[in-house]
Formats: sequence, structure tokens, C-alpha cells
Amino acid sequence: MNTKEYILTKLVETHDSYLSGEMLADELGVTRAAVWKVMRELASDGIEIEALRNQGYRLTDAARVRGMNLLLSAERVSGYLKNKLPVKVWRTLDSTNNTARELATEQSEKSDALIVAAAQTAGKGRMGRSFYSPEGCGLYVTLLVHPECDATESVKLTCAAAVAAARAIDYLLGEQEARIKWVNDIYLRGKKVAGILTEGQLSIESGQLEYAVVGVGFNLLAPDGGYPEEIRQRAGAIFESRASLPDDIYNRLAAQFTNEYFKIYPGLEPADFLDEYRARSFIIGRTVTVFRGNDSWDAEVVAINDDFSLSVRSADGKIERLSSGEVTLKV
Repeated sequence: MNTKEYILTKLVETHDSYLSGEMLADELGVTRAAVWKVMRELASDGIEIEALRNQGYRLTDAARVRGMNLLLSAERVSGYLKNKLPVKVWRTLDSTNNTARELATEQSEKSDALIVAAAQTAGKGRMGRSFYSPEGCGLYVTLLVHPECDATESVKLTCAAAVAAARAIDYLLGEQEARIKWVNDIYLRGKKVAGILTEGQLSIESGQLEYAVVGVGFNLLAPDGGYPEEIRQRAGAIFESRASLPDDIYNRLAAQFTNEYFKIYPGLEPADFLDEYRARSFIIGRTVTVFRGNDSWDAEVVAINDDFSLSVRSADGKIERLSSGEVTLKV
């Protein structure tokens, strides 16, 4: 850890009190002038630092978030991982899923990997939608995996990610609150705080997946001014204020999601996570609008089946199993 990273880490960790420049100089074995120079460098990086004579330096709440953002690194994420795998980190990417797919095609041997970004310029959602991914508001992670399953079983990859994401959020909050809306959205306090997009490459010869990329976008904080109008009614954030963010949240969340996912993968046995997926669901018994292709209709959700399909009952009493498509809650 270099001097600049050390000082930024200390500022982030002691954000609620002033940090003595003299103490920092003594700890690092440098001059006070050297500490002051680093503070100026951090300011040029967009880190707003409050300085008070005879007390020291302190970050504003906004600067603390940016500081944690800048401390996102492959080394720090790896330090929290229980399953060691290659980790690649960017400040900004077009899409973590796109980068994971590129990595898969470049590999000479199949190797799982974790791709992490603090912002996306072309984040991807389901049904060809974009995923709102500005810097400072979220964390965007994609796992490149090589499951032994065919396309009909790929829904298990998404459902496993939903359980893993919900567990990771609960771990950081310290209580079980995260819920799942079939098939791939995580809700907290009635708002969507994470979305999942699973993509893959199918072998025509074997009918098996050559690889899959499992991407999750986590909304950590609401953006200044709120979410864009088109998602404002349903979008929410895991944390309600900058001050409530736990230390090192970016690195910890990327690692915790990955740790939870690999408790389920590679076996992907429904017995390991189906009951939890059902228990976290909040749409059983509720009326939803079903969207499939160009069709849409209202129905009551009856059950989540053993293959993770959704059983819904239409107004005429007919029960149908949905293996694909999307549902939205009726208000």
C-alpha cells in the first residue's frame, strides 16, 4: 500500500472525526509537508477534505463515498474472497457482462473470473433495456463461469445469483430483509435495489453452455436528485444515506456476493437454494401483470415450482407455468 492509498484508507475509516496530520506523518515516517502534498493530490482527484488547524483532516460524506470508490481494487476484493479466482477491476466499463464475454472468448483454457466496476456507460438489463449505472451510486459485478448444464437449466444460474445477492445484502445490513421478485430482481423496503442479467454461449454440437456470465448491478445509494423519471417509482437503494455506508463497502460487497454464489455453484442443486428462493419471494398470492413476447395479461401468482418456473392463474381460472418472460406487481 503506497502513502497515498494509506492516507486515503485512514481518512475513510475515521470519517466521523479529524485525523491528525502529525500522527499520519509519524506513522508513515514522512514529513508533515509530505502529508499535506498527498492531501492536495487527493483534492485534485475530487476528494473533498475538510482541514481544521490543530485538529487535522476529515472527509465530507460525499468524499468518503468517492474515497471508497477509488479504493476499489482487485487486491482488496481478493483479500475478502474465500474461493480464489482471478479478479479484474475497472473504475468505469461499458458493461461488466460485455467484458466478461470478451474474456471468455480470449481464454485458451476455461477459467472462471470476477469482473467488477464502479460505473458502467452501457449497463445492460433484461429484455434489451439499459441498466442505470452512474459512478458513486452502485457496484456492478459479473461472474464468468463454466457450468455443466444446458440452456433449459440456465435459469438456475440466475436464481442462484438472486439468492447470493440477497444474502450478501443481508450480511452487510446485519439483518434479513432482502426479497426476490421472480425471476431476477432484489427488493428492499419495497424498492428494487439490484438486478441480474445472465447471458451465455451455447455449443451447437453438445447443446451445453460453453460459458455463462452472471451480472448483478447493486444500487448502493440513490443519486443526487433521485433516479431518472422512467425508473423512479420502482428503483431504490440498499443504503439510505452516505453516512450509513459501511467501510470498504465496494470491495466487501463484490467479494461477499461471490462467496455466497460459490456456496451454491457449481452443483446448482435446487435443494441447496430453492427453499430460500421461495422464502424470499414476495409475489406469491399477489396479482401481477405478465409480459411474454408481445402479449401481456393480469394473473395471480400461485407458486414457484421446483424448476424455478412460475405458476400463475389467469382471470378465467387457467393455470399456466412461466419459464420465461417478466412480471410486474399490480399497484
